[in-house]
Amino acid sequence: MSSNTETAIIDTDSAQSLVQEIEEIYYKLSKMTSLHPVAPVNDLFTRLVHIATFTYNPSIVNLILLCPIIERLLNPLRILCSTAEYHLEMQWSKELGLYQANETVTPEMILSRFIYYDNYDALTCLELGALHGVGGIMAHIVFVGSGPLPLSSILMARKSHNIRRIDNIDMSHSATTAATELTNKLGMQDRLKHYTIEAKDYDGYEKADVIILAALVGESHEDKMEFLKFISKQMKPGALILTRSAHSLRKLLYVPIEPFHVNSCGLQTLVVSHPQNEIVNSILIARRLENVDSMNNS
Repeated sequence: MSSNTETAIIDTDSAQSLVQEIEEIYYKLSKMTSLHPVAPVNDLFTRLVHIATFTYNPSIVNLILLCPIIERLLNPLRILCSTAEYHLEMQWSKELGLYQANETVTPEMILSRFIYYDNYDALTCLELGALHGVGGIMAHIVFVGSGPLPLSSILMARKSHNIRRIDNIDMSHSATTAATELTNKLGMQDRLKHYTIEAKDYDGYEKADVIILAALVGESHEDKMEFLKFISKQMKPGALILTRSAHSLRKLLYVPIEPFHVNSCGLQTLVVSHPQNEIVNSILIARRLENVDSMNNS
């Protein structure tokens, strides 16, 4: 037996084992009466995230993602992840809002209590570095899909004094209420604004220097493409859009978007980053072109 054949057999066995584990996690989650952050739910998502963020041979990744079982449960699994993430952020937003900043308890200490603070901090540093790297102006940012715990916006504003204003958009009234209360508690209400509105109904995109699309904006690839085509027409020429995406088995958690998808919307991809560490999301930064209308109509 050749070494290539042996490797293929090992990869197939590994892929089948992972498919079985992913399927098991999905069915256990789908039978939960609630996806609020309690121990059984947290344990399952911890297993799933560990699987998704491990670095595999690309052949194993392809075998898993092309497996009919995974193709069938991929969209409902992402919906479960989205629901659980919302509940987790809501709980922590309310909990962090209870802490009082004083001489011994700083806002940074309050925020760092969040279980995934280090992940968000690392992702924010990556995004700010990439935006600086392409010469981005960041005075006015619009964050679409900010959720009940707008930690990314908070960290960006605290890390960059060039950011004068971030408009946080979310269609959930509960999410924006919780986010507003936390922002006020941190004394950041002058720089962080919150809007309960459908993303397509927000009328300030043409004023933004940077638009950030959260990973959960759009439940499907078609949803993401529709919104990218819409928003590219609203942006001012030269403005940047930062889209959070996913690669490898991280696609189990989030809908991916590729440079050629973005470029087909009248945008020019400048940077793509696929972290291999604890950061879950990939990032893609693109610039709005002058002839976006003609490209979208073609």
